[in-house]
Amino acid sequence: MRKKNRRQNERSESTGRLLRVMLLCGLALWCGRHGLGFDDRADSMGALEADKAPERARKTLGWFSRQPAMANPVEQLAYARQLERDGRVGAAEDECLALARKWPDAAQAPDAQFAYARLLESRRKYAKAFEEYQYLIEHYAGRFPYGEALDRQFRIARVIMDERSMTFWGLFPGVRSPEAALPLLEKIVENAPRWERTPEAWLHIGMIREELGDHADAIRAYEQIQLRHSKSPYAPSAAFRRACCLGRESDANPRDEYRCRHALSALAAFLADYPENENTAESRRRLNDLRARLDGQYYSRAVFYDQIARRPEAAVIAYTDFLKKFPRSRHAEQARARIEALKASTADED
Repeated sequence: MRKKNRRQNERSESTGRLLRVMLLCGLALWCGRHGLGFDDRADSMGALEADKAPERARKTLGWFSRQPAMANPVEQLAYARQLERDGRVGAAEDECLALARKWPDAAQAPDAQFAYARLLESRRKYAKAFEEYQYLIEHYAGRFPYGEALDRQFRIARVIMDERSMTFWGLFPGVRSPEAALPLLEKIVENAPRWERTPEAWLHIGMIREELGDHADAIRAYEQIQLRHSKSPYAPSAAFRRACCLGRESDANPRDEYRCRHALSALAAFLADYPENENTAESRRRLNDLRARLDGQYYSRAVFYDQIARRPEAAVIAYTDFLKKFPRSRHAEQARARIEALKASTADED
């Protein structure tokens, strides 16, 4: 009986070892199928985090990486292209990646890398595709169609910006998460600060920051357009949105004279530079609201010197300054009356 139990235990252990070996082999095959080695970056969910690195490590063959099907890069690239023409997109993707890993310095490597990123994009693996276009930009400068790569990166950023999350049984609309596109857009403006579509990218960055309530960062993004791309068709929108952000900061700090003045200045500059813009009416309304606020701040200061601090000379100066800056204010008559009264009381005391 003991011998029988021992044999059964040995068979169980052998079966367990066999299952573990089969599991490891399956994992190795899966890694090879997807071109993963220990030198790889993260998957598509981690692709955006990888953008924080200054430059991606050069591709090499990992332990479980797929080996190229052909003996040299010329035949390998031709084979990958044929697979794509035959509709075998996944296989073509694998073979392009294998070429880029096996022969990273070959003349065919940039074409293979570009094709790999493009095929990922075609399969809606957007974050990973963006990362692979970035790898192309960092390692093969001048050896691929740069403008097309930037266009594709920008297109991916727009898709991610407008994409909605999955819904429960399709009953409710998904939720947009435009902030997911921020690191992509920021990488684009870093890649090409003078590119023709960079002002548009900056505008999207500012709008996303604005939507998140990060007004200071939004203002900085809009200022990039005004400073570096003042002739761009996006410059008027940037100027208006910057002024609106400054206005909201003033709204959040109603007693802050500096913020109010800053917002007033931005709106006045927008109206002077773009008098025919579609946002002119809204800008004038906001400008009048801010002027009324500044009017109240100046008048309140004069009243403080007059009634709280009991400093008549300082009050006269403050009322006079108020009338000089806001002669049509609703408080103008009261201010003039107080100036006369304060001067008369001061004369009586003398």
